[in-house]
Amino acid sequence: MPTDTTMTRPERSSVDRAHARRCGEDTVSCPRTLPTRLAGLACVAATAWLLVAPASATAEQPGVERTITVVGKGSVSVTPDKARLSVAVVTRAKRADTAAEENARATDAVLSALEKLIGPDDELRTGRYSLGADYDYVNRAGQRERKLVGYTASNSVIVTTAVLDTVGKLIDAAVAAGANEINGLEFLLSDEADARRRAIAAAGALALAEADSIAKSLGVRRGALLEASTAESSPPPRPMMRMAMAAESAGADTPIAPGSIEVTARVNAVFAIE
Repeated sequence: MPTDTTMTRPERSSVDRAHARRCGEDTVSCPRTLPTRLAGLACVAATAWLLVAPASATAEQPGVERTITVVGKGSVSVTPDKARLSVAVVTRAKRADTAAEENARATDAVLSALEKLIGPDDELRTGRYSLGADYDYVNRAGQRERKLVGYTASNSVIVTTAVLDTVGKLIDAAVAAGANEINGLEFLLSDEADARRRAIAAAGALALAEADSIAKSLGVRRGALLEASTAESSPPPRPMMRMAMAAESAGADTPIAPGSIEVTARVNAVFAIE
């Protein structure tokens, strides 16, 4: 009797059939070894990365803002409209009270002389007063010794006037009355605001012109203003040289030329590049 060689596949257990469904197989068994499971997980991970990676690579990156930074400097020359004069009376005597008394008399005479020349809006005041001992140093037996020789009193008077034509006369009158030092003469501006505004306008125009020149040389277009700041500098007083006055020079006329004062400003600007 012939032998039936047909082999029937052993029926799988319920666990095998469930595993086969998870592996996507319906007729053959899926090996459930550890390396196969790891390979399947790696395949799934790689597929997930391929789905996500293109979106991250094409995301828009923030660009670096391109700018032009310039500095403009402007200045205007203005004629001063005020003058400040400082004169002093310096007296010396053997005694302190004598030096002080002589100084007081001479200072009163200087004040009276100046008051006759200044206008109602001008200012006259005491600037500084000092009284101190004077010493001389001598060598005795190889030793340096200090010796009192007298006292010096000094009283300075400051006058501020808006009538510049009288400055020379004020100097002459002060010296004739007893002032023997001119501590300083300065020319000022009573109102600097208008001069500052004009200096800033000049500086801003120069900064804009420089930004346009830079943009043109680079083949780009200047964009909107992004940032701006100013740095102002107050005009310093225009000083005259300090000089000591001798009493005999009182008869000479003192010529005064105010000249001009320069007011400067700086504008820092940042423009975008289109």
